[in-house]
Amino acid sequence: MPVDDENHDKALLDAVNAGLIVLDRDERIIAWNAWMASAAGQTEAEVAGRRLEDVFSGTELRRLPAAVRAALSSGASTIITHALSPSLLPLLTRSGRPLSHDVAVSPVGHSSDRCLVVVTD
Repeated sequence: MPVDDENHDKALLDAVNAGLIVLDRDERIIAWNAWMASAAGQTEAEVAGRRLEDVFSGTELRRLPAAVRAALSSGASTIITHALSPSLLPLLTRSGRPLSHDVAVSPVGHSSDRCLVVVTD
């Protein structure tokens, strides 16, 4: 029986107990897992094709946009810690409290045409 790659990939992303966001070369969201949907209060369908700055409008994202650009342009990886940047993204726990989190940004593949943003609490 053939495996539906798109549904399989989505199931893998949703199984991870961390926020996963995949951005394309234009810094637009092409994947957003269930953890992110819960923490951000927005589904993948609502954020698909948008930039992080648009999804989190009204929020100063600080170092995140620069980290994304570095991953896409030069293949650099960046870790942004909550200790140094207390308000990275306006995310909430399931009980509605502000979520303390770290963010790692890494290029995907050798051509750096996508990057992965991993949010951990």
